[in-house]
Parts: sequence; C-alpha cells; structure tokens
Amino acid sequence: MSSDVVMQHTRNSPHEEIALRASRLWEARGCPIGSPQEDWLRAEEELRIEQEVRDEVVRARNKRVRSHRNTPEGGGPPPFSNHSGQL
Repeated sequence: MSSDVVMQHTRNSPHEEIALRASRLWEARGCPIGSPQEDWLRAEEELRIEQEVRDEVVRARNKRVRSHRNTPEGGGPPPFSNHSGQL
C-alpha cells in the first residue's frame, strides 16, 4: 500500500481535526467549565494558519521546480530532491 493511501486512511475530517485540537487546547487550559467556543475558534484559526503555511511551501517548491526546468541545466534533479530520483 502506498504512503498516499495510508495518509488518506489516517486523515481526519476537518471537523474532527478541529474537535481534536479544541479538546487539546481545553485540556491545556486546565479543563475549565464553560466557553468551549473559545477553544473551537482558536483550533479553527490554528489549523487555518497551518494550512496556509503548507500551501505556501508547496507554491514555493513548485516555483523552484518550474524555474529549474527553464534553465539550461534543467535536466538534472529538482532543487529539493535527495538526488535519488525521488522527491
């Protein structure tokens, strides 16, 4: 089974990810009574920011690959590979 398939099986839905993060935030605050919305909103914001960072990394990587392909030596390994042929 490829790692992509394994990742798909282990990924939670966005709602589950927020719920897990909110629960951890609540526990980190000492499990206070009331105001679960505070942890939920903070969890949503943290996950949104993390996704934006991942998206930016992918965009930057894609830009490096595109610029590498447009150079005279563009036939070599991509600028972020380990030179084994795998990305």
